[in-house]
Amino acid sequence: MHCVWLYQNVVLKMLDPIHNSALRLCVGAFRTSPASSKSVMANEPPLQLRRQKLTLQYCVKLASNPRSPDYSCVFNPQFKAQFIKKPNQIATLGIRTSQMLRDIGLIRKDIVINKSPLLHPGCWQGQSLILSCTVMTNHLPVRNYIKVNFWRSDTAF
Repeated sequence: MHCVWLYQNVVLKMLDPIHNSALRLCVGAFRTSPASSKSVMANEPPLQLRRQKLTLQYCVKLASNPRSPDYSCVFNPQFKAQFIKKPNQIATLGIRTSQMLRDIGLIRKDIVINKSPLLHPGCWQGQSLILSCTVMTNHLPVRNYIKVNFWRSDTAF
């Protein structure tokens, strides 16, 4: 399992020089300045910590919605044995985050379940959009054109 993290870290470390260059440009630091000091000056966490934070935030958000299709993939991961046998394969998110979730002590029963209904595009069939204001002509200024078309579409309903 440790080899999976090593392989993934090698791939993700390719982004670090780009991040360091961007920080150097933003902060105005010299090229020889250490990456950690540029991160401190810019008040930006290292990319690895930022990835972990975003992953944990996603997992906590996902834990509040058990109806999500991703819920069972993250909190009930499968195929652990296959990923242990093939350490060069990048494991699923559920397998990669299970140890991290144990380390922070995430208890799913302590997270409040989101009871709001899920809205998907199939629910929007009764809604209609008025796109007549998106067509522009050259004879009216933009503000007047939108105003005229707004009132025209308002009277249509």
